[in-house]
Amino acid sequence: MSTVTAFAIFIRIFSEGPQRNKALGVLVAVLSAGFAAGAFAGGALTVAFGWRSVMFVNVPIGVVAAVLSQRFLPKTEGWLKNQRLDVPGAITVTLGTILLVFGLTNAATSGFDSLDTIVPLGLSVLVLASFLAIESRSRSPLIPPAFLKRGSVLTANTLALVLTSTVGGVSFIITIYLQNILGYSPLYAGLGTLPRAVIFFLVGGWGASPSHEPTRC
Repeated sequence: MSTVTAFAIFIRIFSEGPQRNKALGVLVAVLSAGFAAGAFAGGALTVAFGWRSVMFVNVPIGVVAAVLSQRFLPKTEGWLKNQRLDVPGAITVTLGTILLVFGLTNAATSGFDSLDTIVPLGLSVLVLASFLAIESRSRSPLIPPAFLKRGSVLTANTLALVLTSTVGGVSFIITIYLQNILGYSPLYAGLGTLPRAVIFFLVGGWGASPSHEPTRC
């Protein structure tokens, strides 16, 4: 939640140019550092307390992020003063996503021809279709349909989906390979992901935040 909203907050706070570039570079660096710390801490927690302990790490982090956001971010009560929350849209998109993930999770163990998979996937299609219908008629939609039709937005979302799926899939496969094939403990498997995090930290973070704008000809 913090990561997604951070980009929108930075664009609002920092003006376009070196200031925003530096802020986004710092964000990428912090995310990379968090990935490295999470990989190491996840392995240590799994060894010490079991894998379920990893699920509770984000709770205190989320609380601290919420408190710091209230203290340091500028007040923005007026941004949405004339808007109202699209409750039906929020409920349907959340429920539809949960059903989709639940169905795909069951498919991994029971197969796509199992009722445990077919029922939640079928319900997710119906609920998400209802979400689209609600958004097309809502006065304050969560996702304005006209916004999604923009070519730049569609391209950006497609690239983000491909990149996120690729990075997430590779991370999952590498973790399984290190532990189940090479026999590494969760702790050493976490340490095995540190080089990639360091590369993201140096190149994607600091290297992508120039201190000056390029010369225009």
